[in-house]
Amino acid sequence: MKTKILILAVVCMAYCSSVVAQSVTKDAVPVFQKKECIINDDKTQEPKLKKIFTTDAEGKRTEMVVYQWDRKSKDWTLYEKTEYKYNTDGKLTQLVRSEWDKIYSSWINERIQNINPS
Repeated sequence: MKTKILILAVVCMAYCSSVVAQSVTKDAVPVFQKKECIINDDKTQEPKLKKIFTTDAEGKRTEMVVYQWDRKSKDWTLYEKTEYKYNTDGKLTQLVRSEWDKIYSSWINERIQNINPS
């Protein structure tokens, strides 16, 4: 089991490309960074999912947005997102998951998972 997890992590890292998007403060310190990971279908090697991870200036993940590959349009479509909430001590306290509604072009079915920071 550990071997499978390790292999999956290495494969994901191999497909991940770092896309740096920086918002700059007055002191030119990056406020956030984005990393992109594309997962291909094992059999067809077509794109399947694209995950974009956003981190804050301290390196803590703040958001993950998942896109699905649309074969008809040959483009990425929004699928779901997870927001990561932290307390003042910097400990993860909440995950907020939502799904993308294509009809209304908005995030729906928000599910909140509270985490007890130890």
